[in-house]
Amino acid sequence: MGESENYPRYEDYAIAWLCALPVEMAAAEAMLDQRHPDLPTKHHDSNTYVLGRVQYHNVVIACLPCGVYGTVSAARIATEIRFTFPSIQFGLMVGIGGGVPGPQTNIRLGDVVVSKPSREFGGVVQYDSGKLLESRHFVRTGVLNKPPTVLLTAISRLQAAHMLRGNGLSDLVCSTLNMYPLMKETFQCPEKRKDENPECLDWQAFSETSPKRKDNVDLEKTNKPIAVHYGLIASGDKVMKDDKLRDQLAREYGFLCFEMEAAGLMDNFPCLVIRGISDYADSAKCKDWQGYASLTAAAYTRELLSSVHVNQISENLKEFQIDEALLSQITSYDHEKVHQRLAQKRLMGTTQWFLQSPDFQLWISGKATPFLWCSGKIGSGKTIIATAVVEEARLRSSKVKVATVFFYFDEQQVNDQRSLVLSSFIKQLCEFLIRTSVPLPPEVEEILRRHFGPSRQIPDLEDFKSLFTHLFYLVPNAIYVLDGLDSLEQDHVKSLLTYFGSLFRKPGRSPLHSRALFLSRDHLAGNTTVSMFFTNIPRISTSGNVTEDIRIYIEDSIAEKMVFNKLTMDDSLVMDMKSVLTRESSGMFLWVFLQIEILWDTCVSDAEIQHALTALPKDLEETYRRCVQRMNLQDPRILRALIWTRFAAKSLHIEELQEAVAFSVYDTSWERQRIPRSDFVIGSCANLLVLDSSDNHVRFAHTSISQFLDNNRDYIPGCCGELCIAYLSFSDFSLQLDRPTTQTAKTFLPEPSWLLATLSGSQIIKNLFPVSKDQTHSVSLPLRFIHASLARPREQYKFLHYATQHWTRHTKSITSGSGLYNKFTRLALTINDSWNIHPWTSGGRSHLSHIHALFGWAVKECHQPLLLLVLGLNNVTQHIVNIPLLGFHDIGSVEDLTPLHYAAMRGHLRIVCELLQSGETVELLLVHGAEIEHKGIGSLSPLASAARMGRVAVVHLLIQKGAFLEDVDDKGRTPLIRAAEQGHEETTRVLLAHGADHNASDDEGRTALIAATQYGRLKIAKLLVEHKECKPHCRWIPQRGTRQIPGTT
Repeated sequence: MGESENYPRYEDYAIAWLCALPVEMAAAEAMLDQRHPDLPTKHHDSNTYVLGRVQYHNVVIACLPCGVYGTVSAARIATEIRFTFPSIQFGLMVGIGGGVPGPQTNIRLGDVVVSKPSREFGGVVQYDSGKLLESRHFVRTGVLNKPPTVLLTAISRLQAAHMLRGNGLSDLVCSTLNMYPLMKETFQCPEKRKDENPECLDWQAFSETSPKRKDNVDLEKTNKPIAVHYGLIASGDKVMKDDKLRDQLAREYGFLCFEMEAAGLMDNFPCLVIRGISDYADSAKCKDWQGYASLTAAAYTRELLSSVHVNQISENLKEFQIDEALLSQITSYDHEKVHQRLAQKRLMGTTQWFLQSPDFQLWISGKATPFLWCSGKIGSGKTIIATAVVEEARLRSSKVKVATVFFYFDEQQVNDQRSLVLSSFIKQLCEFLIRTSVPLPPEVEEILRRHFGPSRQIPDLEDFKSLFTHLFYLVPNAIYVLDGLDSLEQDHVKSLLTYFGSLFRKPGRSPLHSRALFLSRDHLAGNTTVSMFFTNIPRISTSGNVTEDIRIYIEDSIAEKMVFNKLTMDDSLVMDMKSVLTRESSGMFLWVFLQIEILWDTCVSDAEIQHALTALPKDLEETYRRCVQRMNLQDPRILRALIWTRFAAKSLHIEELQEAVAFSVYDTSWERQRIPRSDFVIGSCANLLVLDSSDNHVRFAHTSISQFLDNNRDYIPGCCGELCIAYLSFSDFSLQLDRPTTQTAKTFLPEPSWLLATLSGSQIIKNLFPVSKDQTHSVSLPLRFIHASLARPREQYKFLHYATQHWTRHTKSITSGSGLYNKFTRLALTINDSWNIHPWTSGGRSHLSHIHALFGWAVKECHQPLLLLVLGLNNVTQHIVNIPLLGFHDIGSVEDLTPLHYAAMRGHLRIVCELLQSGETVELLLVHGAEIEHKGIGSLSPLASAARMGRVAVVHLLIQKGAFLEDVDDKGRTPLIRAAEQGHEETTRVLLAHGADHNASDDEGRTALIAATQYGRLKIAKLLVEHKECKPHCRWIPQRGTRQIPGTT
């Protein structure tokens, strides 16, 4: 890469170079041809990296945390590096190791050992993953993966080169030390020396014919070249210091080297292990050779990368990046970010009672029922338990290939959280498959590309279920954690748990070892329980079990409070406070948190503290009520803080919230001087709001506060939409125009003689003025432009981004009776290029183009107020109602797709109704010319589009409005055939009930029955056979080029 080129992005790094020690990392960095600037660290990644280039390869160098070694630590860094650098193809674990000496191996200090597969092993063997019998005989119980093929072929090529010309490692080491003189003290080869402990070399154990050992064995030859050995490497969590065990294992398995990290990588990360020998894996360990051994291993790694052609990686990289691009489209819910934010609240020493309980131990080890239920009161620490279980599962999965999949029903403001849960599970399972180098099956890739590729079809709940079902059985060993089920609506929690239970009961292709932990209150919505869905499910209750955790929490919280604000000087009163809070807590951390906050906020004397301790509220409901009573509800800013925290589409940053509470719906201009301080915004809400230090976002102290406020709506009437409209209607955000500017444009004009010669008429003129192709000349014409501009930088308006992104979401229920409806109308219909207020994109610059884009967006997003606004423009609607939509990529190709087609395909019943009838009485079909039989993609009518997608209600409505049942597409398929082949049973039933011809055939001679049978839709086939007047005794002979299947009878 030239110096002038842009430095790479995260996606451009394909090779991970992993080290365990700083001395190994220094040797690795010395091998770089070019050092790249650091990239910002991502929020989920605690590592720091050295980025650079070796030959033509971009390389990420990472080192384990200082003092934290072993297979678990290596597995953790490998996981994090692949999340941060999504295009990583393989890893190189490079550093020092303990060699196995002997006359057969002839391994010396400073030599290099490279992992190479044998018939039985993949190159690395985890020697402590098994049973060490009393006889010291080791019984191995696990096998690790082999290195990726691209590295094995490079090794073969390098071995052949070394046989012909020798290796250049010594020269490379020498040149590196000359380039970095300061390295010589640590990395230069130690002087010739005698072995200090020859008794450790049990050479006789390797060969009965070996000569008798001498008292002094000359081990190191300073002039000899660096030797490279290929074979098995032993890996474990402990340093090998037992020479007898070393020799025994080496004799049985042929180990050349012992080390501590590789076993944590091989099963989850395509990897090659390269070790420079710094000792002999015995008790006589010495650090003298660590620098030199690190450098020789790094030098070999550089030579190896020189043998890997860049195309071998770039081709794989291209395919891999496609999958990563797809995954980023599945969901915006950042499960890892939510987990890290919640996990940091866990105090050391807490949740151990749960993790050590017999029921949990049986569940996590897979020795009991696959289901476990943790129940408890509001605020009893269930979410913190969930974070502890996720961490415990991840720790265990670093040794065994197990996926840890989780979801926290946090503050997500979505209509149906079932789709959010499944989309997050889908993304996590796909990431696991990619991380473990398991290829996605073609059917899964096809579904992913259909719904999340460039021409995406927005998936509904059934689409998510179909995809997750595939992945659930593809990853038969996974741990699922669902926290907060009680926040779901009754119908939603019932369907989600029923679906989840059916997956476990249905056998898959592989034995199912997955497990699921549910965390919720004792009772779900509708007074149901988790045990109603899972018979005999083991249950662990927080009641009576969290007393010790509560005590730790109280001690820690009061100690922290006393550091910054000493509430009392009376130590005995502090002890009483701790004792009373522990006794009265009823196992609720949230209750304790609020009481401590209230004590510090309201008490200014010991007498007040004593009185407060005798009058503590008995439950959370009473606590919330007291908090509300302490608030000054006459201050509209406090109400707006609660409104935005409750109803915002996402949690707001404190600066966003400060600005959002500073204006009312009646304001007409923006005044920055009215923005309140952040401590006022948080403090005035009586501890119901908290500022999260992890991201400076404002949230409720607990999700149950939202439910309390919902049950007491007199406190906070929802008006987010009106507030967004008022804000965006300020004069600050009107269209800003630059002064007219003059620019010149060059154009080519024909010569006058050319115009005369082209006139029809006398041949004399054409002879006098013959036409020449080059008879043109250029002129420069002045053109005046007026550009949209920004009068002020957007950055100074903290709430602007949220308002422009979400004003349409918050106005889906606005009516003409709203006091801000006129501003809503103006905001929607007025073109404003200065502030990018509108989420729709126009196909042109005219007002008609703007309205057309608005119209299509309203249909797509099912925004009825915006749709009614456009339909009220009678002079405009007739021109746009049948114009194809622009810029939508959620249903495949959108060529010639009208709004009615789109609404029918997506199942937007209310929107279809509005498109088929304008306002109260007049049918849009007649007034605005919307064609119910207008043909779109593949000659599909709206009815055929709805039938193909299984939109039952829309199919019923279109038939009622007179849609033709037997309309055919470009392949002769009727709506009934489309519904049958796609497997939509209820849609097929509706079409049959309205008289659809079940004996009609397409261009290939297929009836609906044959189409259903062809695609394995057995229920629909049965429905069609049982239908009256059906003629099932027919045989379909596939035409040339169609898929050959057995004839259907």
